Amino acid sequence: MEEFVYNDIIKNISQEFERSISHISAVYNYDYGVEFEISVCKFLRRFLPLKYGICRGFVVDRYGNTAGDDIIIYDQELYPTLRFLTPDNQFAQKEQIPVEAVYAYIETKYTLNPNSLKKAVQQVGNVKKLCYSRSGVIKGITKKGCHIFNNPYSRANGWNPIITNPIYGMILSANCVGIDGQKATNGDDSKKFLLNELQNELTADILKLQHFCFDSIIAGKSTTAFCGHYMFDKEGHKMDGILLTKFYTGIHPESCYQVNTHENLAFGLSIAHLMMALNYIHLGNMPWEMIFNTAKMPDKKDREKFIKAIEDNNGYRFL
Repeated sequence: MEEFVYNDIIKNISQEFERSISHISAVYNYDYGVEFEISVCKFLRRFLPLKYGICRGFVVDRYGNTAGDDIIIYDQELYPTLRFLTPDNQFAQKEQIPVEAVYAYIETKYTLNPNSLKKAVQQVGNVKKLCYSRSGVIKGITKKGCHIFNNPYSRANGWNPIITNPIYGMILSANCVGIDGQKATNGDDSKKFLLNELQNELTADILKLQHFCFDSIIAGKSTTAFCGHYMFDKEGHKMDGILLTKFYTGIHPESCYQVNTHENLAFGLSIAHLMMALNYIHLGNMPWEMIFNTAKMPDKKDREKFIKAIEDNNGYRFL
């Protein structure tokens, strides 16, 4: 029997995750979506270190704009939530998390089909766009406003972003349909569906979102799509092979996702890929000085002028 490193951790995570959601279809016959979200939250809470807060809800920027509706992983040691919900609500209520605090966003779908996948792609994109309005914490010295991925640092370091506080976006489903629209019964059915969607139906959506696109898809217990990037030589010609990355770069039209079947291991691999991203991310600070000073300004124009001055001097926007 094949064994994996660290006492079969990937296999064990996958099996435990399946057990944690197996009760949904047997007990709940009305709203699989909500119960699946809550089950995922409970599982993540058991697995992730306590520095990571987990909730269902929305990300919020300083102007009150919101995005998302599913699972948010955030820094609960240094950042406040905005609704002050009690921790014993068992994820039933939805929180609001400031964009500066967000590590990752997971859009959950109990069953992935063309409509739910398209909606999930847009939801993840909206969250990423809003979160990238936060100030970027720069690695090394670079020109203000340079592309988050297309720069010398990223090209030399496995296409990691030049900022330390990107956001990771995942689409996670318990089940998936096949190309015929019926529930997939094996990994090959899910793989064919996902390949068709990524290579045909969602091409325009992905190109439009660019680096705001999702970083991974988990289509049931055996099929995954992890972000990757084709490699190019000095003349710009595409080379053989693909480099799997933590984050979707969106630089070239040839950028893609690697779709694979891993029998009963998809959920464990999803946690491993999530942890790879979380280990990379180092968030910046909440703009408490701006929050403090603008709270003393009753005039809206004065507040907006003050915020713009801070952003012009210190902020980086990678849009």
